[in-house]
Amino acid sequence: MKKIIVYFGMIVITAATAACSPIYKTEYSYEPPHNPVGKMCTAQCIQAKNSCQQMCESKTENCKLRAHQDALAQFEMYKQEQKRTGKEISRSVDSFDNSYTCGSSDCGCEETHNACYTNCGGKVMEQQVCVAFCNKA
Repeated sequence: MKKIIVYFGMIVITAATAACSPIYKTEYSYEPPHNPVGKMCTAQCIQAKNSCQQMCESKTENCKLRAHQDALAQFEMYKQEQKRTGKEISRSVDSFDNSYTCGSSDCGCEETHNACYTNCGGKVMEQQVCVAFCNKA
């Protein structure tokens, strides 16, 4: 029993320490190619990235909208069932909302853009920047 308590304590301490460790974000800076053809090429990369982000955001929003509509329908069914059986309605629409499964708006557009930019002759420099819990490092 003591071993279980010791292992559990170690897990809790490790999790608490990891939860407060610094969080980093990758930031990019770009050096354009020197020739006009390369500069035109990188402009197309930027347009493709913008299109990628817009399409990704649109898909995410559509997914969230569908999830909310599904939640409303499920909530109505739940309410009807609760009323039919004479039970209290204790849940809300939010408890049926699965919009968290729609993911984030990161669709890999940045990585594709960086590869395109490099293929056009430009340079992509990346830097890790601390964005939270920075004084713990």
